[in-house]
Amino acid sequence: MASTSPKAHDTNQLTVASRLRRATPPGCGSPAFGTRTGWRGYDCLLMVYTIMTAYNEEAALATLLPLVPRRVDGHDMKIIVVDDGSTDATAAVAASHGCSVVRSETNQGKGASLRLGIAQLRDRTFDGVIFMDADGQHDPAHIPQLIKPILDDTADMVVGSRYIASGARGKTPWNRYLVRSVTVVVLNRILGTDITDPYSGYRVMNPSMLACLELTGDRYESELEMLFCATRADMRVVERPIRKIYNGATSKMSARRGRILGRVEVVWGYAKTIVRGVLRTQATDTSPDLELIAS
Repeated sequence: MASTSPKAHDTNQLTVASRLRRATPPGCGSPAFGTRTGWRGYDCLLMVYTIMTAYNEEAALATLLPLVPRRVDGHDMKIIVVDDGSTDATAAVAASHGCSVVRSETNQGKGASLRLGIAQLRDRTFDGVIFMDADGQHDPAHIPQLIKPILDDTADMVVGSRYIASGARGKTPWNRYLVRSVTVVVLNRILGTDITDPYSGYRVMNPSMLACLELTGDRYESELEMLFCATRADMRVVERPIRKIYNGATSKMSARRGRILGRVEVVWGYAKTIVRGVLRTQATDTSPDLELIAS
């Protein structure tokens, strides 16, 4: 796919579901992303796509991309890098490693970039899509274990968890660990799940799960939105362990409003996403209840 430069804000007000047709029932190909005869359980192997969102990650990508396999479990893998308005050579580095590149003219945020990347999969056939960050915090060595439940049809979404093996903080910054700990208690109570790492961006999903997504947040709300979408659609979600990697780079949460205000904005976005998710889920399923948060 040739590099393009669409404006990310053109899709900011549209949900993924409004741009892509819903998936057909399990066992069939998803017309939203192209069709095949028998998506699950057949001999033909389709593409696996990896979507990376990147903002000023030329150095990290130069190290990361050579480590990402181009085949996994017999499937060819293609990488799509969404350059979120970088001012460095992020796009050039990605293209030099054979990736498809789609660019935003200005920095729009991770959520907006994910929508832009997902939109590139319309009318394409594939068996799975991997989401990973471009900053080096997601080890490509975990890809085979993360995608296996998808290819084996034992899960619709796999979340790479930094805490499933051990809940200890390790090298996780205190502020992130605290927010994660509170969110785990709230989400597991209201959704009836057992998620240990709700903010992990290292995920794999099948076409049906992807077609169910309705992502509206522009920043870091997408991981939470995915969990609520999975609950509403009764999708199978599992976690697999991944390493905690923190390389000391400046968090992109500070990119727009600085260190303090940037983090406050992100946490406020998390809170709004949880409330919206609960209210919307209540409209289709009476099991989650806002009262449970305070009980």
